[in-house]
Amino acid sequence: MESRLGYVVAVGLLAGGCSAIDGLLDNSASLSIQKFTVSPKEIAAGSPATLSWEVDGAEGVEINNGVGFVKSKGSLEVRADKSTTYTLSARSGTSSASATLQLMVTGAGAPSPSPSVSPTPSPSPTPSPSPTPTPTPSPSPSGSCRLSSMPECGAAEGPRGVWGCCRGESTQVFADAVEAAIEKIQRERPELFNGDRPKDDNAYVQGVARILERDFGYCSKQGGPEDEIGVKNANGFNEQYDILLSNGRIRHYGYTVTCRPARF
Repeated sequence: MESRLGYVVAVGLLAGGCSAIDGLLDNSASLSIQKFTVSPKEIAAGSPATLSWEVDGAEGVEINNGVGFVKSKGSLEVRADKSTTYTLSARSGTSSASATLQLMVTGAGAPSPSPSVSPTPSPSPTPSPSPTPTPTPSPSPSGSCRLSSMPECGAAEGPRGVWGCCRGESTQVFADAVEAAIEKIQRERPELFNGDRPKDDNAYVQGVARILERDFGYCSKQGGPEDEIGVKNANGFNEQYDILLSNGRIRHYGYTVTCRPARF
């Protein structure tokens, strides 16, 4: 992030409406998800992976996909036959928080083909003319955000390590989801890349943001500066990730700051 936030106010960050699933997160000062990770992030079908988590101030913690209610801190071995999204949900009184990650599964075996039987040929009936099919409308995109926009609260650095409403924090909620989105855009749109170097920086950054909205239900926008994305699932805070190095290559685990409240 460094001092680049100094020009964010001039260009405007993340304009326009963007949101997350309604009521998904209300992070109070006493309730926070300190850690939610999976290791390894990519496995062969049926192989084990370990979920680990730590939540402060929760009265109840639950993980979906059959895991169920768990203690506030722990780890658990899981197995999956296909790529699976895990969501950790925590609550304390009227406050709630959630974090999501994806376990990527490769090499899932295809079903063995059934033996084919050659039928005895019979006279083909004269086909009846088929009616012209009615065009099927394209489905509306799912997983888009619905939170209202927030005013820009970033600024030039001052005091040291503080950029308006933003500063570095020791924990990150969205880091694994951002990494999964980076890996996914490389698989889905290989024409955008020359190895680990995007051919079009804006298409790459905006594409990662769209995957975070489409597949994770987060709100994500390019900006602050243009090689960063902001990610949020509530208006109480957002995290900034720099996903492009100065030499033009993809940057991994590029968390920069957390902004409270969210700056877009």
